[in-house]
Amino acid sequence: MSRNLRSGWKLLIAMVLILATALSCGAGAGPPPVAPGDSVFHNPLFAGASLITVGNPKANCHTTATPTFTWQATGERMVFAGLFRSNISESDGRIVNTIDNIWAWHSGLGRAREGNVNFADGVTVANDSLILDKPPVPLEQGRSYTWAVWAWNADGSKIVASSEEVFFTVDTTAAVCR
Repeated sequence: MSRNLRSGWKLLIAMVLILATALSCGAGAGPPPVAPGDSVFHNPLFAGASLITVGNPKANCHTTATPTFTWQATGERMVFAGLFRSNISESDGRIVNTIDNIWAWHSGLGRAREGNVNFADGVTVANDSLILDKPPVPLEQGRSYTWAVWAWNADGSKIVASSEEVFFTVDTTAAVCR
């Protein structure tokens, strides 16, 4: 086995373990998300991480049921973007309400490029598990969601960059924010 192939497998195994750890901390499904009352402060979801600037969907915007997610690329090898049906709860560097994560993309999937991910490039998350053998289920019209993106250091031991939590609503009848 070539050295590059072994490194690739090690990275993939590390991504699966990190994702499993992130998803294993789930609690019950929470209430629908609430738009942040203060949009002046743009703080990363994870304390101590550098801020990743998001592009779309922007905060408090209306979007389609299959949005494209954009953000400033981090250059890190292990990156995760998650879509939640409630506000994202974080404690001690871990997502607490993983059961509310309903869609995900990570750099180990081998689809899309970091910073520009179509909805179809990700996967549905159900009961804390990635559904890899089916296309993702489109989002529900009229419902609000939150999303965020974060990245780990090279060995996967620490989150080094994250976006803020971004609130948006699926509404195909309203103008889409750009």
